[in-house]
Amino acid sequence: MELHKRFTLYVDESGVANLAETQTKFFVLAGIVVEESTDHDLSAYFNYIKRRYSLPEHESFHAVSFFDPRINKRRTNPTVVPIPLQSAKGFSSSISEFIENTPFEVMVIAIKKSDVGKLLKMPRGYGFKGTSSHKKDKDVIYEIAARKLFLQFASLLKRKKAYGAIVAESRRKSDSLLIDTFLDCQEETNFSSESNKRASRNVREQVVSICFKNKKAVDATLQIADLFSYATYQHLCKKITPEKKKRGLGILWKTCSQKIRSGRADLNILISPRIIKGVASDRINKITSNIQERLNANSDLVNPTRR
Repeated sequence: MELHKRFTLYVDESGVANLAETQTKFFVLAGIVVEESTDHDLSAYFNYIKRRYSLPEHESFHAVSFFDPRINKRRTNPTVVPIPLQSAKGFSSSISEFIENTPFEVMVIAIKKSDVGKLLKMPRGYGFKGTSSHKKDKDVIYEIAARKLFLQFASLLKRKKAYGAIVAESRRKSDSLLIDTFLDCQEETNFSSESNKRASRNVREQVVSICFKNKKAVDATLQIADLFSYATYQHLCKKITPEKKKRGLGILWKTCSQKIRSGRADLNILISPRIIKGVASDRINKITSNIQERLNANSDLVNPTRR
């Protein structure tokens, strides 16, 4: 089969993947899929909207500080100068119209952290101490979300008879984790279901590369992915407040949710424990074993979960 079309998956995240961190309940990974032939036009129009509302083109758009300027004010070096309320709402409306009318696909993977904790049989307050590899296990939610996203992207490439590439926002320490996950996705033996095995083969045969860009790259499509991950996270956490609605987040979320739904009746963004096990049973089993071994080895301590 000769493949001619090329698509790129742009990936950004919201929330904290660290299972030892208990203040946040969800983790969201958003992917924007753009055909190579339309990528330039999409970026150009997004930058036009930024210019129209006096947002600096040479700086990446940060949804978190745009919709909640108080966060930006608390930073030592503010990254975004807050724009007036009316301009903010106008920007959100223009972006919503842009999202509605621009040909790209959206894939959003959201995970409830407590679902993973239960699968791991993780006791309350477990701190992932011990070996360096076990300390990294605390970020398994990132691995699970990325596996699901990469397999989904590869299945789309198979349907479209195309090659694909992955571009992720650089998060420094987690970049190596994402590379390892990309490689793990190519190993069929990591999956038990036939559908995931097929998707794994598709990753190996049709996803040709993965690379990273930091905020200084000012990549327009990564900024759009940031909008989707942020809006989804705010929705899940029930944090689309009246103040944020005044800046247009309510309008934006309505459009984003319609794009994510893509004609389906339900907005299926939270993946179930069954799906989690399906894409990462090997990691779930290994980490569960590591946790139990750690607890058994430190059972004489007053609080073994923290050691």
